[in-house]
Amino acid sequence: MIASEILNSLLQHKEKSSDSENEDDNENKDVLCISGSSNGSSGSCTELCSERNTCIHSAKNIAKHAEHRKAKAPQNVNKDISKDKIQSGKERQTKPTNLSKKDNIFAINKEAKRECSATSIAASKESIPRKKTKYRTSVVLEPLHYLQCHSKDNNPEDFNTQLWACAFEPELESSQIPDVWMQSSRNVAICGGDSVCIIDCETGIVHHKYKSIGDELFSLAWTTLTMIDANQKRKLNVLAVAGQLGVVKLIHTKVNYCYGSIKAHRKSISTLCFSPKRETFLFTASYDHTIILWDIGVPDLDYRFQASRLLVLKSGSTPFKMSLVPTCPDHYLVAACENGCFAWDITQTKPEGKRNFEMEFLFPIYNKEDENNYHVIDTLVFCSDDLIASKSSMQGSIYLWSWNKTLQKRKKQNTKVHAEILREFEWSNTEQLYIALAACPAENYLLCGDEKGDVWMYRFDENSTEYLTSGKKTSPTQILKWPTIEAKGEIVEGTLINVAITDTEFKYLVAATDKNIVVIWKRI
Repeated sequence: MIASEILNSLLQHKEKSSDSENEDDNENKDVLCISGSSNGSSGSCTELCSERNTCIHSAKNIAKHAEHRKAKAPQNVNKDISKDKIQSGKERQTKPTNLSKKDNIFAINKEAKRECSATSIAASKESIPRKKTKYRTSVVLEPLHYLQCHSKDNNPEDFNTQLWACAFEPELESSQIPDVWMQSSRNVAICGGDSVCIIDCETGIVHHKYKSIGDELFSLAWTTLTMIDANQKRKLNVLAVAGQLGVVKLIHTKVNYCYGSIKAHRKSISTLCFSPKRETFLFTASYDHTIILWDIGVPDLDYRFQASRLLVLKSGSTPFKMSLVPTCPDHYLVAACENGCFAWDITQTKPEGKRNFEMEFLFPIYNKEDENNYHVIDTLVFCSDDLIASKSSMQGSIYLWSWNKTLQKRKKQNTKVHAEILREFEWSNTEQLYIALAACPAENYLLCGDEKGDVWMYRFDENSTEYLTSGKKTSPTQILKWPTIEAKGEIVEGTLINVAITDTEFKYLVAATDKNIVVIWKRI
């Protein structure tokens, strides 16, 4: 049987990667085609090209002649993709830059891609401290790799594919299958276009590339399942990916195998989230204005599994990002949505059926609404067990607020609750949606990209009362500038960063952009 052969090979440490597409012999045969790993030298050559035309650029060698190349670079070296259209049926909407009226903020052309920024950014190799800050030291990051690995049809000239989500692989603490490169601090999954790639941040090697034919992937999430093998428990990391087709694909990345799919929604899936407490519980949010809780089960040795729908939450609009409350992941789910920020009671004791939200959180920016609709909350993230960061479209800042203090202010049976804001961080005044927030709780850092290719970095503490006492916005601790990147002898200017994340120990910082470019920095 295919699963037994895979596991036997796995235990003997004789796995070999393959560049051909794997065919699933069961009912999921045509759901996901998988390309094998691209193993190449991790040396310091300026450009490495894998068999899939994955371009890996050495940051050090490019920076060496950056100024000389920049001086000779033409003014418009990048393709104008502002008029490119995505295929019919795409529902990853974006707000046109000329749309600001409150009444039509979401009269958005669903056929149009978000316009990529062509703003010229001064090249820089290091992060730039900004203004005076009470933090005397800043994180020093050096560009390590630039990758172009999600190209449509493996076209090396594809700078149009938008990369939407990335997440570091969890650590297999009790794994009995040693493997040098399989480390949580180094491997990151990134999705965009019809592909998701597993990348080693240290070497820049794309170990695996999975293609979902006819799909556009918007979100991904990791979980660690426990499989019973010959009366022994074995941990395996499973990656869930989803997007335009409304189908969740489940991939056992270690053995390069997609073992199943779940038709979760009728419309596109915008974001995914696994429960940190229940490894098989997966939340899927969609443009059909619902959030569904699934139990994906644990596959057996033949990779047979049974998924079941447990709960349906009514969001009333499109959820963009969601997260379970760390202190009570079985009780509350919080989501940033097209018409606000909401929380749902997800306890399993209540009777089944579609549930409405239990709380709507109100923010100070709502009081400033005139021509702009600040109820569009496009991202949120928990920075600690208590602190949440979120932002509204066109807000130009980021709120840091307390979950516990907000709930303490809530009156019984009142669904509208004013968020207890602790700090307000300065951020870009862009009108672009979907620029995600990310946090590194171990280092007390909050990150957010922008439309120019910069990463805004904020270091915070949970006891700060700066905003409460002064009402002033807090400047970023530092801004990581868009590095010098060369493609085919030309300098690639700054581009919109959809998401920037770090591993749990902040050894690496990874940014996914609107121009099919992945940038990896290493902390030094």
